[in-house]
Amino acid sequence: MTGRKALFLIAVAVSIAIGILMYFLGADNTWHIWGVPTLSPFADLRDVLHGIDAARGASGSSTSPFGLIGGYPAIWAALGVLGINMGSLLWIASAVLGIYWISLFIFARDYDVRTAVCLSMVVFSPAAMLGYERGNLDLLIFSLLALALALDSYSRIPAMALITASAMLKIYPIVGLSYLLKESRNRFILLAGIGLTIFVIYAVSIASSIRGIVGYIPRGALFDYGTEVIGFHVFEAGGSRSLADVVTASSFLMLYLLILVVLYWSYAVPDRAAGDEARFIDSFRLGAAIYIATFIEGNSFNYRLIFLLFCVPQIVFWARLNTPIHAGSRITLAALIASCWGALLLRFMSTNLAFALDELANWTLFAGLLYLFFATLPNWLSKEIRGFFDRHHFGGRKVLTESSANNAND
Repeated sequence: MTGRKALFLIAVAVSIAIGILMYFLGADNTWHIWGVPTLSPFADLRDVLHGIDAARGASGSSTSPFGLIGGYPAIWAALGVLGINMGSLLWIASAVLGIYWISLFIFARDYDVRTAVCLSMVVFSPAAMLGYERGNLDLLIFSLLALALALDSYSRIPAMALITASAMLKIYPIVGLSYLLKESRNRFILLAGIGLTIFVIYAVSIASSIRGIVGYIPRGALFDYGTEVIGFHVFEAGGSRSLADVVTASSFLMLYLLILVVLYWSYAVPDRAAGDEARFIDSFRLGAAIYIATFIEGNSFNYRLIFLLFCVPQIVFWARLNTPIHAGSRITLAALIASCWGALLLRFMSTNLAFALDELANWTLFAGLLYLFFATLPNWLSKEIRGFFDRHHFGGRKVLTESSANNAND
């Protein structure tokens, strides 16, 4: 059985089971099994549609002082031209979910049943279920990026266009251009430069809206990940803003040191993945870049963990082999699954213990993805990193592996 067929069968079976649970227990009780706190159905999508209605009633301007549409850039108001409004909630939610489910099967091919099982563990995790319950439009962004990866094998231009368009809709997907690292140095600079230039021009044009988005985003601790989350938990638990600020500053310092340590480790133990071991490297780089960037940004809701689906096929493939990078893949895969299911811990243990274990998984996942990202950089970029450390005479003896020695001779 192929991996995609296995994923399809698992998805159908679990979806039917969820439907049965909702029929007998009700929607709210079913969501609560996964530890998902419920709001009005498709609350996030509802906010956007309210914003579109407000923009239409105010001659194309939102009621937000920053020109936001339900907390999103005003470009979302263009949906109003299609006649989409609050009355469209159910069919828009159905369309978004349907497109998302289709996209699960297009960004990666030729994976096995083990990978399908790991993918399904993310697809039906509490983190993903939170996104489904909210009808969050990150599901649509995921679909656009999955389509970009699928189209890339045929043409680079539409793939880049979709990633850039996704960034215009939600900002953070611009880091997805990192998938272009497969290109030569000059071609990467050219292609990524085109995408970044278009995005920067757009970002400058909506600078006030971006400031509004930063202020609009709800922040918390129990259903979030990122550098600021520990500080928010300290504030929620004790009410001390000054102590929370100290903890947040310490978290960012720890993050900075962690990045330096992981970067140095990828230099000191330069285990490189051979070409035939990197069959899903494009989707891995895109998904890893999104998690790393949103973690550094500070605070993201757990539903954004759905982008880790892009990482799973490559990590599972690496995890089978026996070199340092593959041992790291096993740890990263375990942290990935634990992070996606962390919210469920609140059903079985105290809030503080559940939070501590969830944060341990989140930070381990960050370090693991960062190492795998650095350790699998293209040779033209890894040479620059090695040159930096060599020029500054950092101590430590390189532990060369056979594959790294071969790459050094490229």
